[in-house]
Amino acid sequence: MRRILLIFSGLLLSFAIFAAEARAQDPVLIPSATAYTVPSELNGVTYQLTVVLPDEYESNPTARYPTFYVLDGNRWASVLALLLPRFTQNNGLPPFILVGIDYPGDTGRYQDYGPVSQRYFPVPEHRGAANFLRVVRREIVPFVESRYRTDPNDRGIGGHSMGGLFAAYALLHAPDTFQRFWISSPSLFYDDEVVFEEFPAFQRRSIRRPLYVFTDIGANELPTMIGALERFGQRLVQAQPEHIVLDTLVVPGANHATVVPSAFAPAFEHLYRHRPQFTLAAAELYRFAGQYRLQDGDIITLMTDGRDLMYGDSSIDFQHGALVRLTAGGPNSFYQRGAPTEIEFPESTERPQILRIRGRDGAWEEAVRMPSGLIEPDERPVILGRP
Repeated sequence: MRRILLIFSGLLLSFAIFAAEARAQDPVLIPSATAYTVPSELNGVTYQLTVVLPDEYESNPTARYPTFYVLDGNRWASVLALLLPRFTQNNGLPPFILVGIDYPGDTGRYQDYGPVSQRYFPVPEHRGAANFLRVVRREIVPFVESRYRTDPNDRGIGGHSMGGLFAAYALLHAPDTFQRFWISSPSLFYDDEVVFEEFPAFQRRSIRRPLYVFTDIGANELPTMIGALERFGQRLVQAQPEHIVLDTLVVPGANHATVVPSAFAPAFEHLYRHRPQFTLAAAELYRFAGQYRLQDGDIITLMTDGRDLMYGDSSIDFQHGALVRLTAGGPNSFYQRGAPTEIEFPESTERPQILRIRGRDGAWEEAVRMPSGLIEPDERPVILGRP
């Protein structure tokens, strides 16, 4: 039916590459995916590329699709391929082509994802982020786009840890190639935060379109990493205030190894279905709290703890913890991050009597406030019928 779609999962893709004399191998054992092994002519490295197509690709032969390139593809491609169809169908995201970039049998990521430096890993002069970016732009992207129906005006790139560092580097150096950037727990400390030296040149760039950027980090990561990511976001917005559309998620309880599963859904929602976020005062949230009855008899319950508006309804057992925190998208509208649920109040009265809700089927339904459903704000959610 409608509403609640609690998305936990985390996925992420990664993929590899292109160049002359690339040859397709046998399909990998994940749906709609094909693996390629491709040698680069620019740096002499062989890359592994995994391309995952949306379910509708063959049945819609005239359509062109956005493309998202993910680093460390061997870690994320199979999980992503299995979960993404449901995520895009139920979450209202557009279908897109996933491309994972990786290496057959070695750990070349350490030589490609960061600027040339001998401090952490031995990186020869023909490797490093600048050379790898040339490989991606001149070989990998053309390889994919010569074989699949892509939209060349809509590309994204992302990664975690060292992959996040390279995604940050690509943002600063290739905003004309990519428009969407997922930067997860990035190793911004690399080589004394050398990536921050790129901001003056980035500020001088002429950018003509919005750049959607999602950054995330675990709350249990090193304070220096959390602080570096915060400063990175601030510098981004300061450098290109008219064009950076940034969202940052600090995942409670997560560390460097566990942050990705919790970040994937909100990351791709922001990148492909950006919505503004508003901060509402407790009094504003309080006026929406209450119970509302739908035409089919189901009851929607809205609660507030003074910081967020929370949602549950009688079609699920919200009394046992399945409450959903809603994000304010405007003064009278809310949505569930990582899911299709939306709630809006068509009235601008102090205590609105009607709400409209849209769930996974995309249809809007109207509910009327019940006379005795007012829920007082508290430090924790107050659940009706319980002390």
